[in-house]
Amino acid sequence: MSNVMQNAWQGLLNDFDRVPAPAECASIRDNYRTCLTETGSMMIEVSNALTQAGNDPQGALKALFAMKGQSESRVGAPARNADQGVGSVCGKYGVSKWFSIHSDAGDSSVLSRAGV
Repeated sequence: MSNVMQNAWQGLLNDFDRVPAPAECASIRDNYRTCLTETGSMMIEVSNALTQAGNDPQGALKALFAMKGQSESRVGAPARNADQGVGSVCGKYGVSKWFSIHSDAGDSSVLSRAGV
């Protein structure tokens, strides 16, 4: 399954890269590309761990626990940086920012309350 996911994410990245960003938007593009890349990578990591669980449940848990706390730096921060960049460009040209790029939707406090 991970090959299918990898191909799908690579296709998404290829589509994203086909449209060049204006020079002043290069940092926005780079941050958003990081979000796309890291989201796909983390999904594949989870998928691989779940596939591994049938043969090595402890190894799968170890892999998943190793991911804990990484989404903020891998996805959340770049998403916020991209969103702030869009806001800056919109402000520069007096255009209302009509959308938001949200940071990581996960809430690690939910896992903490569940004892995970």
